[in-house]
Amino acid sequence: MKEKLEALKTKINEVTFLEVGICSYPKDLSYDIILITEFKNKNDLDIYQNHPEHVQVVEFVKEVVCERAVVDYNA
Repeated sequence: MKEKLEALKTKINEVTFLEVGICSYPKDLSYDIILITEFKNKNDLDIYQNHPEHVQVVEFVKEVVCERAVVDYNA
């Protein structure tokens, strides 16, 4: 999953920053992996979310995870 997510940086021009982290110290409330992405604006985020490469990874993620969370925010 980490490799698939990291590959999006080179496949989708609108991504200005992408980092994938694996949980080093699991706890009961921990998630196993985190994806952090940055975009110039909401339009670029929308392009990313609907990009065929991203959609393909989303379908893979849905098959291999039992739970996920998403947070979109403006800094």
